[in-house]
Amino acid sequence: MPKAGNTAAEYEDAFGVSKTSPDSTFRSVVAIADGASESLLSRQWAKLLVKRFVRHWQEPSELDEWLSDTLRAWQHEKRSYLRQRVREHKPIQWYEEPGLEAGAFAALLGLVITRPDASNESSNGCGYTWRAVAVGDCCLFQMRADVCIRSFPVTESRAFTNRPFLLSSNLARNAGIAERFQFAEGDAQRHDRFFLMTDALAAWFLYEIENGAAPWRELSNLFRAKNPAQAVGEWIKARRTAHELRNDDVTLIELEILD
Repeated sequence: MPKAGNTAAEYEDAFGVSKTSPDSTFRSVVAIADGASESLLSRQWAKLLVKRFVRHWQEPSELDEWLSDTLRAWQHEKRSYLRQRVREHKPIQWYEEPGLEAGAFAALLGLVITRPDASNESSNGCGYTWRAVAVGDCCLFQMRADVCIRSFPVTESRAFTNRPFLLSSNLARNAGIAERFQFAEGDAQRHDRFFLMTDALAAWFLYEIENGAAPWRELSNLFRAKNPAQAVGEWIKARRTAHELRNDDVTLIELEILD
């Protein structure tokens, strides 16, 4: 959902979901990205990041290769954008050139859930494992038996700042970026739920937990409403009006292990 006062075309987050099950192997990949509003083409960069993660991410050991391929794909994306502007008789203006040169920025969170052999259940009850990758402050929460058992990569609401480290489309702005990526892994049982969310909602979620609430129930109820999109929109508007939720783009994904 875009910021209050913005249109859907101004929404600068992105998300992607992919599920493949060849033979007995299960692998589900989900990603969200939060484009930085102050950078040019942040929406396009966020969309490319989630697409590249969902389609091409393999292992943390291949991070450098994934980054290089993603930056090369961005050059093609940027050229396509410039050509489109020319076709629309709206070529890049002089005052846009510095922003284009500086590059776009975004936070990224990716989750991979696997079940190597569906016929071989492990001690965790169903054989699922998960791995997460993050740069920036998009967050993952794992719920089990109505308890939040994992928060990644941010674990305290006060840890959110206005200057998170972000991934740039400009290679020169990515010095030391590999060290900024964080990784986590764990097992998953039947009926475990995963919430992926961008920073404004994650800050609210953690603050509620710290104050003894169970915010996952509130969010799950929204998805079970007769019109989930409308319910989520109205809920976010109410939280913003009450100054409980910072006015920022909001992206939320809920996953549940059913089998």
